[in-house]
Amino acid sequence: MQSPTKPWCLTVLGALSVFVLWASVSLSIAADKPAVTMAPVVPSVAGSPLKLQKDAETTSPGIPLTHQMPSSGNATGEEQPAATCRPFKIETPTTLPAGTVNRLFNVTIQASGGVPPVSFALMKGAVLPPGLELNSRGRISGTPLVPGGYRFGILSYDRCPAGVQAEEKHFSLTIHNAVSATLPNGNEAVYRRIPVGGEPALHVTGVHLVFENQGASIVVEKDATLPKLVAQVRLEGEGILRGYWQVDHADVRPFVSRVRAPLAVVAFPAQAGMPTSTPGRHDIRFVITNARGDLPDSRASYRILGGQRRGDDTINRQILVTVRPEAGRRIEDDLPKAYKVRLMEQFEIRSLKLRTYVFESDGDLADQVSAIRKEQDVIQAERNQVFTTFGDPKRPMQQIAATFQFDVLHTRHTGRGVTVAVIDTGVDADHPDLKDRVTANENMLASSPFKPEIHGTAVAGIIGASRNGFGIEGVAPEVELLALRACRQVSETHPGGRGDTVAMVKALDVALMKKAKIVNMSFGAPRPDRLMEMLLEKGAADGILFVAPVGNEQGMRSAWFPASSPMVIAVGGRDAKGDPYPDEHAIRLARVSAPAENIFATIPEGRFNFLTGTSMSSAIVAGILALAAEQNPDLQQKDIRPFEGKACQWLRTLMDVNVCDP
Repeated sequence: MQSPTKPWCLTVLGALSVFVLWASVSLSIAADKPAVTMAPVVPSVAGSPLKLQKDAETTSPGIPLTHQMPSSGNATGEEQPAATCRPFKIETPTTLPAGTVNRLFNVTIQASGGVPPVSFALMKGAVLPPGLELNSRGRISGTPLVPGGYRFGILSYDRCPAGVQAEEKHFSLTIHNAVSATLPNGNEAVYRRIPVGGEPALHVTGVHLVFENQGASIVVEKDATLPKLVAQVRLEGEGILRGYWQVDHADVRPFVSRVRAPLAVVAFPAQAGMPTSTPGRHDIRFVITNARGDLPDSRASYRILGGQRRGDDTINRQILVTVRPEAGRRIEDDLPKAYKVRLMEQFEIRSLKLRTYVFESDGDLADQVSAIRKEQDVIQAERNQVFTTFGDPKRPMQQIAATFQFDVLHTRHTGRGVTVAVIDTGVDADHPDLKDRVTANENMLASSPFKPEIHGTAVAGIIGASRNGFGIEGVAPEVELLALRACRQVSETHPGGRGDTVAMVKALDVALMKKAKIVNMSFGAPRPDRLMEMLLEKGAADGILFVAPVGNEQGMRSAWFPASSPMVIAVGGRDAKGDPYPDEHAIRLARVSAPAENIFATIPEGRFNFLTGTSMSSAIVAGILALAAEQNPDLQQKDIRPFEGKACQWLRTLMDVNVCDP
């Protein structure tokens, strides 16, 4: 059975400049209403909203979700008698304490019973008030930006050894208006008086543009409908606000809006639409014209996936359904009849002892996913996630070997005995700097024959290129590299990649089964992927260290997934001068930062080139963690202290090795 067409996979970064006779290219693969239930003992897959068996009794099978592993001595494979756990329940009342615009908000959802740790996540389609976030431990916090009444659902589940117990509950939250206060101003707008005829003058103190993802940037498919975009305008006074929206410095859409302190929301005109037929980045400006003086305008951007053909849109029509293996036959037979979907592929997730079916649909995917989640035996149902690429060519050279003083560092640690999985495009295992390091090279893309590709080869070389006197030297030159191809290069002249949830899940499953200690994931997507979160949770529980870049977009309000997962060490970049790359917004989202600009790296056919982006930063940090794991094989994420400065200083906190430049 053929695998689904693979869309863009974000390997967040990389830009190439010419070396020797290599042509200059741009590179960057930075890219429902369940009952409380018990399930049989299987590996942990926590970390995201999961659907339990419908209408189950408290002693009936449900989600196979727990940290306890089956006994290796049970050769027959028979299930052990289910243990009992205290009943699990969300105790917090449905009406949460009210919040106020521009004032800190903090409330924790409480649960009783069950077996800790308890995890929390938003239900499918649930949206918190703008400015608030929910973490995995049930804390809702932040600074509310928009007044109004909100209703959302939260799912919580425990780690009962006999099987996960879970409960969903809907909450209501009111955000009140407030007197004028200072808004965190990511767009650096300043105070300006806005005259409005005989009415009192307005003071605009901040402007922030947000899409539905609560960020100032978003990625969409070619010819797709762009999500809603609004300008949140912080002001004092009341009156008429005039100005215009502008797309790509050409298309102007005027607006006139009656506004009132403290916050006004001006929506991009729905009837106007935005161009989504041309691949690449598109910029949107929001300009206020009736201000005295020069009021800085605010910007947002959206990126259209390049090279998208109509025939490639199948990825957006696919649903992934994950079940226990014994339920597979019913799912395979019943779902196509009940939901008019077509089975495209199925595969086993060995590390979780689950099975995933890939269905294609011509119907309303949101409604179908919601309904399928309520089906008996369905653990997870979600749309096939899209990953994207973007990059920026550079020329100047930066020597990380000098920055980290490899000649000193590698006399003490080289990463020997540590396995690092590289989930990326194809790695050239025959490259002279990699042939002694790559111990396995597997292709997760059934519809795309393996071939060596640029980005994966570069990331692998930065992590672990051998010390052989031929070319470069990796951060950990004696690691064992597990090369897992989950993205394919788009074309000979454009090294961007394409991939999807299916390929990423398969790659993560192999990394877990082969006992990798470090997993580098130089890719990403704008929103979390629940099935991947299950694997990240399982791997973290087993002591695996996951590393991923936050992204390359300027003005980011949240890291790209998987860097946004609490199970992953999020990496930001630094340019050649040591300044944040691409800007301060991105660096605030990172747990650690490393060089990102003009990194000299391996590319296929025994060659080398310069790359730029946070994917390179992630590879450097993965190499550093390999050195630390050689020193301490039991190293876990909880043992790693966050550090906001340079990576060499972070290395010193990990290993007591001083390689920082004086």
